[in-house]
Amino acid sequence: NDKTKFEDMTPDERRKATEAGLRVGPAFEDLVNEAKFHVLIERQPFRESSETWKRLEGKASNIQISPAMEEWISGVPTLAAATVEK
Repeated sequence: NDKTKFEDMTPDERRKATEAGLRVGPAFEDLVNEAKFHVLIERQPFRESSETWKRLEGKASNIQISPAMEEWISGVPTLAAATVEK
């Protein structure tokens, strides 16, 4: 059985088999079957409930972003950057 051989191979053996032109990974059908039974566990992200994140959110309103950085983030040239280019 190819699947058992794949699971039993070491990373070096897999690499050598790939270099030799052998297919050693799982079949696409195996990946599809595994995806059908994927379990999604919904939970609140850790960072949103941490005290550190709450402190940083409070400080975010005091942050001053330079016009060049705002332009880079938005992708839209600002008036200040347009005058410098001329």
